[in-house]
Amino acid sequence: MLSQLRNYSKIIIIIVAVAMVASGALYGALYGFSSGQSSSNNAPSSNIAEVNGTNITQEEYYSVLRSQAGMNNNLTRSQEIPFKYNVLSSIIDRNLILQEADELGIKSVVTEGDLDDYINQILENNEMTEEELSAYLKENNRSLKEFKEQIRENLRVNNRIEQVEKQSYSNITVSEEEIIDSYEKVQAQVIAKSTTDDKGAAKASINEALNKIKSGSEFTEVAEEYTDFNQIDLGMINRENSPLPDDVMAKAFDLEKDKVSDVIEDNNAFYLIKVLDKKMASGEDYENAKGEIKDNILEQKQDEAFSNWLKNIRVESNIVINDSILNGYKALSNGNYSTAVSELEKAIENYPTPMTYVYMAEAYKGNDQEDKAVETFGKAIEEYPQDWELHFNYANLLMGMEETDQEKIIALLDESSSLAVNDFYAHYQLYMAYSQLGAAEKAQSEMEKMTEMQKEIQEQQNAASENNQSPEPTEESAANNGDNSTE
Repeated sequence: MLSQLRNYSKIIIIIVAVAMVASGALYGALYGFSSGQSSSNNAPSSNIAEVNGTNITQEEYYSVLRSQAGMNNNLTRSQEIPFKYNVLSSIIDRNLILQEADELGIKSVVTEGDLDDYINQILENNEMTEEELSAYLKENNRSLKEFKEQIRENLRVNNRIEQVEKQSYSNITVSEEEIIDSYEKVQAQVIAKSTTDDKGAAKASINEALNKIKSGSEFTEVAEEYTDFNQIDLGMINRENSPLPDDVMAKAFDLEKDKVSDVIEDNNAFYLIKVLDKKMASGEDYENAKGEIKDNILEQKQDEAFSNWLKNIRVESNIVINDSILNGYKALSNGNYSTAVSELEKAIENYPTPMTYVYMAEAYKGNDQEDKAVETFGKAIEEYPQDWELHFNYANLLMGMEETDQEKIIALLDESSSLAVNDFYAHYQLYMAYSQLGAAEKAQSEMEKMTEMQKEIQEQQNAASENNQSPEPTEESAANNGDNSTE
């Protein structure tokens, strides 16, 4: 059963144990998820969200958030709110799937063997025995029995989710034609003439190109003179990744190797195709590859079907998020700027962090309230004058406006650079911003700062490596050192 966990579970937080096994860490094991337990008795009792009338408590949310944060401890400040929102979204999706399982009357099918396999996997990933696991849990006020019961329940939940997923794509199949389309490839060169401006001139030009090729001119030389396409040599392409129209690709597959097509007319252009090589769906190689190709196509179609099913379930469901910053971020991400403004205005009263101000300004700008966006950044910088990201994001806001104040933008970026000190990623972003503005000298200065930081890091790594490789002192050298110390 464990091997049947599909890729979608990587983006849906189902159980702490799944993440724990994947990472080889026991951090998450100390916090209950399925039962909604919290490691803190002081956790708020209100609900952070509701899903079709079912509450998601603050306790459950923060329990999962803590366990996931323990395995994502390198988050930057700008990633914090998206991370929190994704955690909540995952819990919401989990509830939606389990509600569907209830409606379908789906029961879990988990054996003691499944539990034993999972425990053994945890022991293997953490390189410990069951006795060591028991001792570790005891140190954290948990028993092995409680731990196993939690995992058993989590496996039951996961099994029900898995059954719902399978039902969502139960009618998905893969045809022989799809396998062929994925396998077959042509290595092609192309000459294209656009018909957008003057179809007659384009036709005359493409015919002239064809005549030169028939007269012995090299295809690539003619292409360089005549083509309107941004590529001549397309490499090995199949029907799925081709930049060419379907009817042009069909002609390419009909051509023999090293042959040039007649003029092919499409809605927007005339084409000439030369095929340098072909890989067709026949022979032993194709027969050997068919099974793997079919499995890959099937998995891709199943994942897409499940994703679409879940998206439709979300639309049809009554989902309420009771946290203004997360609700505001959700609205902002979906381009619902008026709702984002309303929610983030409430959030900023209780959660006035630099990133809340950044989201607030983005929402105002999206809502065609640029003056409010500028005012928001001004207030934020007054409250956090030493924050390089605020200055940088303010500059980005001004860069995106129709009427730009180049002098003010440069001043903000300069201050951001000064405040960023040794933040490599900050100086990289500043380098890109200066380059976009055409401020070559300032961009070069940022590049020099990054180069110097890389040099210092390399020197530190070399020094650490040398220290680790220094030989252990012998008894004789230790004695000599001792003698020297007493002189």
